[in-house]
Amino acid sequence: MPIIYPTNLNKVNSNGGIVGPTLTTTGSSVTGGDKAVDDLYAFFTSLVSVGSATGVFTLRDQMARLVDSEWPNPEALSDAVATSGGTNSVNSVSMGSYDYTFYASSQTVSSFSNGDWFTTTADSRSGMVYVNGDLTIDSGQTFTPANRKLFTAIFVNGDLVINGVLGMDNRGSDHGGVPVSAGALKLISPGTYSSVSDPEIPAAGGAGAPGGSVAQRGGTAGSAGSAGGSGGGGGGGRYPGPGTVGAGQPGTSFSGGPGGGSAQDGGSGGTGQADGGTGGPGGGRNGGGAGNPGGPGSNVGEDGTGGTLLIYVTGDISGSGTITAIGPDNQPSRNGGMMGGASSGGGSITIFAGTDNFTGSGTLTAAGGIGGVQGGNGPGGAGTARILSITAS
Repeated sequence: MPIIYPTNLNKVNSNGGIVGPTLTTTGSSVTGGDKAVDDLYAFFTSLVSVGSATGVFTLRDQMARLVDSEWPNPEALSDAVATSGGTNSVNSVSMGSYDYTFYASSQTVSSFSNGDWFTTTADSRSGMVYVNGDLTIDSGQTFTPANRKLFTAIFVNGDLVINGVLGMDNRGSDHGGVPVSAGALKLISPGTYSSVSDPEIPAAGGAGAPGGSVAQRGGTAGSAGSAGGSGGGGGGGRYPGPGTVGAGQPGTSFSGGPGGGSAQDGGSGGTGQADGGTGGPGGGRNGGGAGNPGGPGSNVGEDGTGGTLLIYVTGDISGSGTITAIGPDNQPSRNGGMMGGASSGGGSITIFAGTDNFTGSGTLTAAGGIGGVQGGNGPGGAGTARILSITAS
C-alpha cells in the first residue's frame, strides 16, 4: 500500500498526534504454532504477515510506529532457521506436524547445508521454507533435505532461479510407521490454474503392480500417478524356476509406493509395505524391493521412494537445472547372477509461479525408479510433475 503524506488533510496537534481519520497499522511478524488453514498457500500467509497500514500518516507518526515495530517492514524481521512449528491441518485434513525456515531477504545457495534449511526429524514432519525475496540455487548444488519428510513446501516471494538441483529424490515418508494417515492436500484457493481446477495432491497415487504367481522373467511396472498423484511401486519378477512374486504398493500424498520383492526357484517374494514403508523381501537368492528401507534379500533393496515437493513463486522460475522427485533405481550395479527386486514410485511436484513454464533449459521430473537387473524387474510408476500459474483464470 502506498504511503500518503498529508498536505492540508491532517494536522499535527501540539502533542504530535494526528487530527483526522482513524489510523491502523500492523507490524510484520513470523508466527509458528498450530495451524488450521483452508489450503497450503494460506499456511504461508498465516506463517508470515507482512503487515498493513491504513490511513493517512505524517512522516513523524510513520517513524514512531517503525521504531515500535508497528509499521509493515518484513525485511526487518529476524531469520528463523530450522524451527519446530506445531501441527498443521489443511482443509480440515491433518497433515501431521511441521518445521519451518524463514529468511527475510533474498538467498543464494552456493554451498548447501541441511541445517540452514531443514531439521533432521524424519517421516513425521513436513519441511516448510519461506524466502522473502529471490531464491537462487547455484550450479553444482543439490537442495534436498537430508532426511525423509511428509512433504517439502517452499514459498519464494520473488523469483526462483534453479541452476543446480532442487528435489525430493528418495525422500518420500514412511508415514505408516509414524503414523500419519495420507490425506488429500489442498494446495491453493478454489479456482482454475492453467486449466487445472482446484489443484491438490490426492491421498492415493498410482496403483502398485500386482504380485502372485507369474511366468515371466521380468516384473510389472507400477501405475503412474495423475492429477498431482505420486507413482505406484513396481512388482517383483521371477527367475529362474517357479515362484510367487511380491506386489508393489500404491503411492500416497506423502510418498511413491514401495516395490515388491522378486522370487527364485520356489522362494516367494514379499509385498512392499503400505504408506511408504519397507520394500518387499526377496525370495530365494533374489532381491528385495526398493522402499523405506529397501526390502531384505540376497540383494537388499535400495532405500527410498519419491517424495512430495510443493513450490510457490510470486515471480518467475528460470535456470538450467532440474527439479526432481524420483524413486531410486533398484540395485543398479548388483548383477552377480541374481535378480534384483522392483523399484519404488516417483513422487509429486507441483509449482505455482507467475508464468506456467520453466524459462531456460531447466527440467522437471518425478520419474519412478528402474527395476532390478537380471530380468528387468518392475519399475516404479511415474509421479506428477507440473507448473501452474499462481493466478486463477
